[in-house]
Amino acid sequence: MFSSVLSTQRHVFEHPFGIRYVQPTRHGIRLHLESNRSLDSLLSGLLPCRAPMSTAHDEIYGLDGVRICARVRHGVELRWRGQPTSIRITGPSQRAFQKAEAALAEQIQSHGGEACWLASDTWTP
Repeated sequence: MFSSVLSTQRHVFEHPFGIRYVQPTRHGIRLHLESNRSLDSLLSGLLPCRAPMSTAHDEIYGLDGVRICARVRHGVELRWRGQPTSIRITGPSQRAFQKAEAALAEQIQSHGGEACWLASDTWTP
């Protein structure tokens, strides 16, 4: 996950990668973000999308197989298909998460792609 975060960061934040703190949990890890900007950047690097390419082979960006498994207070919980652990991302507000996710999905779809985290689990890994 952190490799994906590192490769997508284009902004400078007060805290490293815009993550205010990291907290291990019983079933995974919790990342608390500092701002809406860090939220936008992190979600675009983690949530998978399919983008059509001119070579007739689609590309998957983000972490293939990741789904939002729960919407929690001030955040979301991500899980890889078939894995028991999760990443809980919290931050500014639940509204900020809804807005960031909707904007990302709209941007992907406007370029002819598919927001894979919103698709059914029938697509192949």
